[in-house]
Amino acid sequence: MFEDLKLLAALSLTDSSIRVDDFLSLQAPSRKLEFASPRKIQEAREVVKWCADNDAAIIFPGHDDYPEAFFRVDPPPLFLSVQGAACWKSQRCLAVVGSREPSFFALNWLELHLPEILRSGIITVSGGARGIDQKAHHLSIRAKSPTAVFLPSGLASAYPTEWKIWKTELFASGGALVSPYSPFQEIRRTHFEGRNRLIAALASVVFIVEARRKSGSIMTARLATELDKSVCVLPNTPGDPRWAGTVDLLFENRFPIRDAKDLVSLLDLSR
Repeated sequence: MFEDLKLLAALSLTDSSIRVDDFLSLQAPSRKLEFASPRKIQEAREVVKWCADNDAAIIFPGHDDYPEAFFRVDPPPLFLSVQGAACWKSQRCLAVVGSREPSFFALNWLELHLPEILRSGIITVSGGARGIDQKAHHLSIRAKSPTAVFLPSGLASAYPTEWKIWKTELFASGGALVSPYSPFQEIRRTHFEGRNRLIAALASVVFIVEARRKSGSIMTARLATELDKSVCVLPNTPGDPRWAGTVDLLFENRFPIRDAKDLVSLLDLSR
């Protein structure tokens, strides 16, 4: 039965006949395989083999490492492939997202304050993109603190491609590469919202560090609000049009963050 589940998870099931309850009750696998085409079963076996050969776990609803927070997502992902440790199991998560072209001020703030936040036992979660996302991941790795990198692509087609080089250090720090797609799935524009929703769901608090009005960071803030998660913001120069999205969030009464103590206090309130 477990092999059946892995095959089904490897197919990244999306058809409406399969529900989360089917996984939890272990009813779906044999039924799905009974009607699966030989081609689909072969594709699934190739995915399972790739995961086995590359130390990647296949996680599905009901698996010990499947984040409970994802049951709040509609619909919950039926498939996750993970390289590294399921670091979210025992520690609270802080999502850090922001501009791909951050200011010196924002990068310097993270250099000064994020290490203190990490020492409080928090792990970071982000999307691995250049700029603020990568800065948060790299500071976590430097501090030997786990960080979870959620990809908008499959593990074998990691985007950004830098993570193929950096993953050794990532795993050494107790972190993970996570994808809700088959390992062979290339990046698509439509994947970003789904990836951002999982980041928002997993985090206790979502921290926005510089964002344009039309940006993935603002999307993540919106998704976090829909999930009733705390959203906080690093204030910046109000007149700078590059960060108008950040200013908008402050006018919408999101929490302003001055230093590490503010963020740790908010994380404590958001347990």
